[in-house]
Amino acid sequence: MNSTNALRILILGGNGFFGKILAGKLADRGDEVTLLNRGYLYDGLGDAVERIRADRNDETCMQAVLYNKQWDIIYDQSCYNAQQAQQACNYFKQKTKKYIFTSTQAVYGLGSNLTEEQFNPNTYKFAYKATQYGEAKKQAEAVFAQCAPWPVSMVRFPVVLGYHDPSQRLQYHVDKIFKNEALYFSNLDAKISLIEAEDAANTLVLLADNDAEGPINAASDTPITLREFVNLLEKYTEHPIKLSITEHLNNLSTYSVPRDWYVNTSKLTNIENITRPIHQWLPALIKNCKNQTNRTNRLINRQALFYLEKELITEDFSNKVIVLNAHDFEIAWSITAGLAMRGAKIVANFSQESMKKAFVRKAQEFNLNILATHLQITHTKAIDSLLKKAIGHFTRVDILINNLTTGTCAEKNLWEYNLKEWQKSINKELQATFLCTQGFVKWILKHKTSGRIINISSDSEAVSWMLGKSGMHYVNSGAINTMTQTLATQLENKGITVVGIQLPPLSNSFSDMLNKNYLKTVRKIVPTPDSIVPSIIAAIQTEHDKIHGKSLQTNRFNANADGEIFLNNWNAQNAHPINLLIYDRTQQEIDRNNPNHAFLGWGENLFGPSPKVKEFLKNPDLAEKANYYAPCQNSMQLRQSLSQHYQLPEECFTFGPGSDEILGRILRVFTKPGSEVISNNPTYFLFDRHCDAFGVINRKVDFFKNPRVPNHHLKDIANNIVPQTKLIYLVSPGNPVGIGIHIEDFMEFLTKVPHHIPIILDEAYIEYCDDENIVQSPELIKQTDHCIIGVRTFSKLYGLAGLRIGYAFSSPKTIQPLQLAEPFFGISRLSEQAACLALSDQAYISHIRTVIIQEKKRIVAAFEEAHIEYIVMDSANIAFRPPITPCERLLKQFDQQGIYMTGELIKDQYVILRISTPEVNDKLLEIILSIAKKQKPLKTSISSLFSDIKPLTST
Repeated sequence: MNSTNALRILILGGNGFFGKILAGKLADRGDEVTLLNRGYLYDGLGDAVERIRADRNDETCMQAVLYNKQWDIIYDQSCYNAQQAQQACNYFKQKTKKYIFTSTQAVYGLGSNLTEEQFNPNTYKFAYKATQYGEAKKQAEAVFAQCAPWPVSMVRFPVVLGYHDPSQRLQYHVDKIFKNEALYFSNLDAKISLIEAEDAANTLVLLADNDAEGPINAASDTPITLREFVNLLEKYTEHPIKLSITEHLNNLSTYSVPRDWYVNTSKLTNIENITRPIHQWLPALIKNCKNQTNRTNRLINRQALFYLEKELITEDFSNKVIVLNAHDFEIAWSITAGLAMRGAKIVANFSQESMKKAFVRKAQEFNLNILATHLQITHTKAIDSLLKKAIGHFTRVDILINNLTTGTCAEKNLWEYNLKEWQKSINKELQATFLCTQGFVKWILKHKTSGRIINISSDSEAVSWMLGKSGMHYVNSGAINTMTQTLATQLENKGITVVGIQLPPLSNSFSDMLNKNYLKTVRKIVPTPDSIVPSIIAAIQTEHDKIHGKSLQTNRFNANADGEIFLNNWNAQNAHPINLLIYDRTQQEIDRNNPNHAFLGWGENLFGPSPKVKEFLKNPDLAEKANYYAPCQNSMQLRQSLSQHYQLPEECFTFGPGSDEILGRILRVFTKPGSEVISNNPTYFLFDRHCDAFGVINRKVDFFKNPRVPNHHLKDIANNIVPQTKLIYLVSPGNPVGIGIHIEDFMEFLTKVPHHIPIILDEAYIEYCDDENIVQSPELIKQTDHCIIGVRTFSKLYGLAGLRIGYAFSSPKTIQPLQLAEPFFGISRLSEQAACLALSDQAYISHIRTVIIQEKKRIVAAFEEAHIEYIVMDSANIAFRPPITPCERLLKQFDQQGIYMTGELIKDQYVILRISTPEVNDKLLEIILSIAKKQKPLKTSISSLFSDIKPLTST
């Protein structure tokens, strides 16, 4: 395809089976292809495609990564239900011209010559959640047909067969034949439709250039009877098939149907006849399955489809000879397979003879060009012998990969080791790496050639806390990481590149030793050993100047390779852009300057700032000074005002452009990559983002351990403190769950927290709270010597969100490092003066607070009368269960009246209603109550969700 006609194409999925073939074909013809996936399955497409990492079920994440992007066509290979289809209609409303959805023949019941009209998604109604695959796809088709804002093609595929089929359906039949096990077919004369993966991909490519809409059956032109299928199996396996006359769970063919189940493909044929007859492609697939059957040892993670197939590989390492100092079998095999399939010549050395023999058998199975040796690297002669064998076999050595062993030390606490055990661990883990490195460096320098050293270890700083009795391994890992840095410095300009690879816990045999709490709370998906291959490849082929001396963490590398190589300490695993534009439910951007619109999503005060501030901002002299920096010179005016307001010394304060900047600064000062913090779940979303950006592990304690009693659960937070805990972050009242922390609970909590751990109390909404039992950080700082840091803002009740001014306060000793880290151009003189004026007008603040309390009582009374369940929060919020479901329907009605919310929900059932001006509250109540009148009264009692949170009855 001419580049001028190239299409911009997004594929949801596209990194497995025929989706990968589709992506490759589109890229080959010159289209600009982007894949969107939540995982890291290797696709083998290299730089031919772009990639976006996102979970399509995470609306916030999707809106962020899709912001400001457009495509001509979107292929949806990963939509499996109505909810995902509806989300897609919302996500991509104005982002594409055409949508091609991969559906299934399973939308039909059994039948012969089934045409597209026999299931019409335009008229299909459903009112339940599908549990069966076919029904779920029917519902998805119905949503696209009835709600999509763009033309949709819905391609109904039958069973798709092909090379590297993850379902292994055909392989299952061939394996049964060679095991002489029976297969059961209920009706050998029944006809079924099939299609080959290449033809499926070609069909989808064809539709990119065609205007066909609606359902399209795509299958090989002529169906096949099951009897013909059995005959082909016998013919091309050259082995008789054993048929059973009775059905059992372990003998049922996956293609067994009691009667015909095939489709009419005339609609597709009228466009272009591109599918091949079954008899042209099925024999080759059967032969391939036959060749696979006798391979008893398959690659680890079979569902990864042995992703290193030669035809998809772009890297050529045929001129590389690599010595692998191997210990962990699974990691060694993944590295060897990944590099040997790219042409590299591998010398793999094992300390155990049995491991070497198993490795040789596996390598022979896949015809890999390796030399396996068995040498105990305990002295210099051993590494000399290893290098001599490698050079004798392959004439030279280019790269040394040291794979640090795992779990060789005794399983006990560090202080329980005796000297012999300590020396044993050092000898087995560190000595071999040191000796291999020393021997390799000397050989390179002696022969005046070049080479690379790649040291594989564990991410010791980030995850050592979770190992418990295997901590000795991570002590050694830390030593290896330090050795890598030292070598890089000493070998600069000597022709040797030194790179570290740091591994997270992997789903191999070693992972059984891990602290299971780590697996539950830190990693949603524990990667497999083959996930390290991309970072190994980068360590081999990246230019010296870009990679020398760096240590790549594989999880971060797989999330963003360029970012990890460039920044090397950037945690990109969950980081994504934050989209702060306001949209309505149709994804239309809203004009925030429209006076008829009310925005309740970010906690802004619709009452506006104090009249004193408004008058100050009218000063014409302010505009004349807009071209000058206006640093506050230590913000003395505001410092003095806050000192008087809180009765704290002036040196107790630090300032920044919004409390968000201060939270990021706190993490920079008190933590480092790999440190751990503790917070609630959910918590302020930008704190999560800061943790991601700084590589900090954020362990969370759920508000909803008991769904009926939301609470900060301070006891559980205290119980989760470990040596790596650097600070505790609490939001009171919570954001978004506006529950405050009671004084008695907090004082008991303090007795369990070490004095050196800072406790951050984010009190952005504390000024709205009228409960005298809620803890206040200024009083705590006066009463205790614990390291407590209060964080507040002028953006909420004081109404100065646009002027960006936040502050933190603590004891002088604690606040000093935060003061030293203040941004030079932080808050301006304008912001400082406005804040001082706002702070001085406490009469206005008291008035706003009184109005909000009265409005809260009025809304509660209305909810009581209408039998609407609600939760009164300690902030300016009420959570309530909408009288209609899903909640999105109510939010759309708010949009229509010019009232815009972010759609924050509690437990997916309760809308967070931000108390605003009486006029806006009138509109909200009118909509809510008008709907409630049409509904039956709820049988549950008011506030039954949270039995210990009572409705507001007094100020």
